[in-house]
Order: sequence, then C-alpha cells, then structure tokens
Amino acid sequence: MLDVHPPHEATHTWKDFFIHIATIVIGLLIAVGLEQIVEYIHHRHQAERLEQTLVEETNRNIRIVQTDLAVTEQVIATEQRNKTALERTLATHGKEPFAYELFDPAPGWSPPTNAVYAAARDNGTLSLLPESTASYLARLEFSASTTVETAHQVFDQHYKVLALAKLHTDPNRLTPEEQGQLLLAISNYQQVVEHARMVLNKNLAVMRLQKQTPEEATPEK
Repeated sequence: MLDVHPPHEATHTWKDFFIHIATIVIGLLIAVGLEQIVEYIHHRHQAERLEQTLVEETNRNIRIVQTDLAVTEQVIATEQRNKTALERTLATHGKEPFAYELFDPAPGWSPPTNAVYAAARDNGTLSLLPESTASYLARLEFSASTTVETAHQVFDQHYKVLALAKLHTDPNRLTPEEQGQLLLAISNYQQVVEHARMVLNKNLAVMRLQKQTPEEATPEK
C-alpha cells in the first residue's frame, strides 16, 4: 500500500500545491498500475496451470473412454454369441444345449471424470480461460454426465439378463417361455450397449476437440 506523507515544508504557492497533488496522483497511478500488473501475471499463471491440469484430465479421460469402448465391443460380441446359441436351442426345441457365456463389463468400465472442470467452475477460475475453451469444457461435463447415465442403463439391463440366465442352476432347465424372455432381455441389453458405444464415441470426439485450437475445433454439424 502506498503511504502518502505531507511535505516537510509548508506549501507557499498554488504551483507548489498542484505539484504536490500531481506527485500524489502519479504515485497512486503507479501503485494501482503495478497492482494490476501483478494481478494480471497471477491470473495468467493460474490460467496456464488450469489449462495444463485440464489437458492432463482430458488425456486420462480419453484413455478411460477408449477402454470403455473396448469393453462395449466385448459385451456386444459375447451377447451375440449368447443370442445365437439361445435361438439355436429354441429352434431345436431344447435338443441343442444352451450355456450362457458370462462377460461382466463392471471391472473394465469407468466413466470419465470432470473434477478439475467442476472445481474451476465452482471457485470462479473458469472465467480466466478463453470463452471457446470454457464452452468445450461445458460440453465435456455434459458428456461425462451422459456417460454415467448410460453406464447405469447398461448395468441395469445386464442384471436383468443375469436374473433370467441364472434363474436355474442349469440354463437348460429354462422353460421355452423363460428362454423367450431371456432372448428378449439379451436383445434389449445389446441395444443399450450399442447406444452406450455411440455415446462413448461422441464423448471421445468432444475430448479430442477440446485438445485442439478454437480454429481447428469446429464441431461437426
């Protein structure tokens, strides 16, 4: 803070008075200017650090989504084999035995995170970033939330399939009606997982756009 001291000698003329006032004003302007420069440098440092942290989080999320996409492909392939085997059993009236092949997506599936963005939004540092960057981050937050919702749908449908597949110790003890219900549940499960794959691919595209410059990152129509 700038301390203003009175002159050691009395001010005798208006000229001395205005010189004294001008000295005070210039001193205050210099102090305010220096404060603004320090604050600007601090905010710029904060923005650079935030951008770096966001890039690191985005890179982690890209790896997470790529893993999730691989899991969805395994689920789709596994349930297609189960569906084909069950259809064969139904067509042969049980002469072709049926064994449900279990693949649990839970160990390999984890939604992307948005902890850095959420913290920056809540503490106000998000305003330090360019508007274009903030808008992409908002899309990323929405993508993360939709992935979580989709994951809940996947696991909910998965448990419905398991409830029917494990209705009896031996899957071949399923009645034709129960087999028909299981076939429908598997088909619904496939549709949910295929929708999850579409959501994940869109999320991956958003994350890759976020890493580009505003000129390069032109969203697809």
